Amino acid sequence: MNRAAQRTGRGALNVAAFCILIAMAVFAPLIRGGNRALPLMILELVALAGLFIALVPASMRRRIPPAAAIVAGLAAAIPLLGLLPLPPALWSAIPGRGAFADALALSGDGERWRALSLAPFETEFSGLALLPPLATFFLALTLTAERLRALTRVIVLVAVIEAVLGLLQYGAAGGQLADFRASGTYVNPNHFAGLMLMALPLALMSLALDVGERLRSRRFTKGVVDAAKRMFAAKGTRVMLWLFAIVLILLALMFSRSRAGIAIGAAGIAITALVVAPRVGGPRAYGAVGVGITLALGAALAIGFVPVLDRFGVQDTVEAGRGAIFAGALDMAGSYFPFGSGMGTFATLYPPFQPTDITALIHRAHNDYIEWLVEGGVLAALAIVAGFALYVARVVMLLRLPEKDATHALQLAAAVSVLLIAAHGMVDFNFRIPANALIFAMLAGVVVARRGEREEATEHEHREVIPRPARSTVAAAAPVPAYTNAEEAERVRAAWTTAPTSVEPAPHGGGVPPAHVPTSSATLDGRAPAETPRAPTRGSD
Repeated sequence: MNRAAQRTGRGALNVAAFCILIAMAVFAPLIRGGNRALPLMILELVALAGLFIALVPASMRRRIPPAAAIVAGLAAAIPLLGLLPLPPALWSAIPGRGAFADALALSGDGERWRALSLAPFETEFSGLALLPPLATFFLALTLTAERLRALTRVIVLVAVIEAVLGLLQYGAAGGQLADFRASGTYVNPNHFAGLMLMALPLALMSLALDVGERLRSRRFTKGVVDAAKRMFAAKGTRVMLWLFAIVLILLALMFSRSRAGIAIGAAGIAITALVVAPRVGGPRAYGAVGVGITLALGAALAIGFVPVLDRFGVQDTVEAGRGAIFAGALDMAGSYFPFGSGMGTFATLYPPFQPTDITALIHRAHNDYIEWLVEGGVLAALAIVAGFALYVARVVMLLRLPEKDATHALQLAAAVSVLLIAAHGMVDFNFRIPANALIFAMLAGVVVARRGEREEATEHEHREVIPRPARSTVAAAAPVPAYTNAEEAERVRAAWTTAPTSVEPAPHGGGVPPAHVPTSSATLDGRAPAETPRAPTRGSD
């Protein structure tokens, strides 16, 4: 297959990967955040196609960094290990299985091989639910720089649509129900707030990018009229649209009345607006972001901000006892360590560890990391630590990169989004909601992606042999070195193009004396060669 066909094939695969990501990002939140059987099944089927596109073709698989593959592999291994069948003697010796083994022996069913998980069906279900986040993570890693930027815009658009719906809900029922909270298509307003947290830094950074680009272009204008035209040009329109999106997202976050979401969102604004965005948009980015925040606060006051503030003084049974729930979950994790109870088994096995003063049904630990530790044991701990290490290493690398283009800026914004939702996961279970889990995985892929530097040529294409033009018999016979740098090869080609077009035999019958024939790339490095005597031609004396 020639190179043109290979590039066409890679382009088609990249378009397919992008379309799958867009479809999943738009569809997942539509029906209860994807947290129902039918939408989850559809997402899982689409995820299988996405995993095939990302992992089977070598041209796509080559874009996935090894460290990212290791982290994803550790996460995928948790449900697979839980479904591993074990003999009765070994199964009963694993921590947390002794009491179950005794009960099974009394019932006469203690001699069968059993899966490591204490609830294999739940582990199988949870393992399948892990397919969409894994697929979106790998697919995002394969995108070109342009499509990475487009993906972040789609995520913001999805959040804006959800924000509009949530605000309409609040406007329709908020006046009649004192405890009403905006939730969009989500069941839980806290998970609705999680989506807003992921979109907010992307919108803020996009605003900073457009502000910086518009102002830089205005520096080179001549006269007030040209400056006014540029002010109302398409870039200025984009600035207004980003301001509008930021206001809607902030309002939706406020009227979700999620205390953790509002607090973490304030921290996200500080990180993005004060640290990251000015590096892109310049000092004027402070003013643009400040306008957006001021507009959002003004609209919130006009709608009625008192119920949001009252929310910070009210605690329900679960929230008041969250510390006790954490303590019981940690006790549970110790009982099943190091292999865990099996993915998806928390709700089934938590009742013996539930505090006696909490009578409500506790089906989640309300801390994603503790719940993963309970169900996955040491393997889950390794996955969490490896993911955190990869995130820190990548953020440090992005901060040190000399180029500051739009893709670089949006990767930093995605890193802030990942940080915010990861912090929210310490007091909620966003990663158990399919829509939030797969959008989180998309953003993690945006952060780790190699920014499309291999989209034009792969490593083996850079090592192609550049043949020298046969300008003379001697030149055609000269050895042809292999060049590992395309720019160097181009300089060599130019050097040979400017060589004499013909060489006639010298009086002694030689042609070009052997001493003057270049035999290595050392004399063809693009610098001006030393003066070399030419062979004498007929008629010259």
